[in-house]
Amino acid sequence: MRFRFKALRHRFRPGRIARSMLKIGDIDVTKDGGGRLKIAASLMQIELREVREAGVALTEKLRTKIAGLERRLGIRSEERDRKNEQRADRIEQGRLWRTRGVYEKTLHIDLPRLARTAVYVFLSGLDFYVFAEAWAIGTDSRTGEVNWWIGGLLGLVVFGAGFLAAVQLKRVVVARRQQELLAEEESPDPRFVPLAPNFLFLLLAGGFFLTMVIFGFLVRVSNEAAEANLFMVAMAALIPLLAALTELFLYDPMQRDQVRQNPIDRVLARRQARLLRKLELREERIEHALENIREKYATEIEILKVELGDRGIAHEGAGA
Repeated sequence: MRFRFKALRHRFRPGRIARSMLKIGDIDVTKDGGGRLKIAASLMQIELREVREAGVALTEKLRTKIAGLERRLGIRSEERDRKNEQRADRIEQGRLWRTRGVYEKTLHIDLPRLARTAVYVFLSGLDFYVFAEAWAIGTDSRTGEVNWWIGGLLGLVVFGAGFLAAVQLKRVVVARRQQELLAEEESPDPRFVPLAPNFLFLLLAGGFFLTMVIFGFLVRVSNEAAEANLFMVAMAALIPLLAALTELFLYDPMQRDQVRQNPIDRVLARRQARLLRKLELREERIEHALENIREKYATEIEILKVELGDRGIAHEGAGA
């Protein structure tokens, strides 16, 4: 809803208020010039109050939205600070080991986060298709049927298992390199803490991953149509292995970045900035309307004083 201030609804003719003040009672009898000036000043205060009240209604909703966004941004900022405090030690460990040259002893491919995400989506999609086709062959189903989709979802599970196995394997490799670096010194710096890989988790995830890859390969080989093109079957079986191997080179167990603003934080911040600008413009309109009222009544009071002076009516000490 758009407010229109009463003071700006129409063009004001100078002298109208002054003439209305002169018409109050019989001015030639009462000679009350100061009283009329006080009435004009009172009318000005009434109009100012009405505009201020309209301004409060105009900006209250905006202020409420801004306050809500500020609370949300504050909560998210506190959550980021809490997470950064929790990972401060790991961030420092990564920095220390990088100064020792741990990356010179391990093979690692450093890709931007967006590029890594694109690689993961592509490889997981391939795994989905490979296992969907294998499951369809094993259940004698067609593409798009329920069993085909079950196989595809199983392919995503296999991708996740290979992903986790590659992560733990990379931690094993880096931990061994760290131990080698510490062994090169007679008195190792206690600030350097090597990684502690989970071998049990590596065996479980890796065993499930390899079992499912072999199972998918055997299912496709056992199909008569697949026997005619064994090379393509072998290539399909290598896709899950390729996905796990890719993660082995991309994963960096020592990299711990601080939690920064995510897209949601930036959207909320931009929305708050727009609302603040909108509030500023509305407050400027309100202040402009108030200033117009003050100027209008200043003019009217001066006209009224001139009229009272022409009639010889005293008005000393009175005014807006």
